Amino acid sequence: MQTEIGSKFGREIDSFFLLSVMNVVFSSIAMGLSIALSVTSLVTAIKAIADGYAIVVGEIYLVFPPQIILVGLGIVTAIVSGKWLIASSEILSDVDEMKDEYKESLKAGGEDAITSLIVRAMAYYRERKATIGRLCMISRLGGACFFASAAIQAINGAIQLYGAWDPAGALLVVVSVLLSLGLGIAGFLTPRFFSRYTMTWDQRIRGGERAEGELIRLLEGGSN
Repeated sequence: MQTEIGSKFGREIDSFFLLSVMNVVFSSIAMGLSIALSVTSLVTAIKAIADGYAIVVGEIYLVFPPQIILVGLGIVTAIVSGKWLIASSEILSDVDEMKDEYKESLKAGGEDAITSLIVRAMAYYRERKATIGRLCMISRLGGACFFASAAIQAINGAIQLYGAWDPAGALLVVVSVLLSLGLGIAGFLTPRFFSRYTMTWDQRIRGGERAEGELIRLLEGGSN
């Protein structure tokens, strides 16, 4: 029975480690793309302003190009992605350490080592629960930013290509929009995967608290 528990715990650590690595990768890509989006949009905006760019909406003249909106959104998304990367790296570092401890406990071959590691993992989860929650929130926020970026890029691309069709430009817009959509989906899917682990560990903690409470009642009853 103890071996089955240890094996299940090991699989959970491996899965959580892989999920943490994916988070670091996605957040790194997100930050890089956000910075690239800001820089390229800024260059395009400066050139458009220098050329006297203006959009007429009714009687209103918009003297700034829509790329300026992408510059601002790119900066916000880069900041959010940076926070996403930091939180993911913290979790990855802790899970990697826990994974090494699990391997050492397997070499030791004792059931007490596995039990002790599970107890430490529960203590770790209590300590890092707020960080994991913050990671999920930042991930969703980053996903929302990328969805907004995809929508703005699609609209801006349609405006630019209208009346001046350019196959290469259209392909670039499609690729950029798809990348933003992909990162947006990743931003919302990641918290769903993390929630599976948080629900499991919340149940274990509640079970442990009930067992502790029952033990205290038994000890108090025996002392009377």
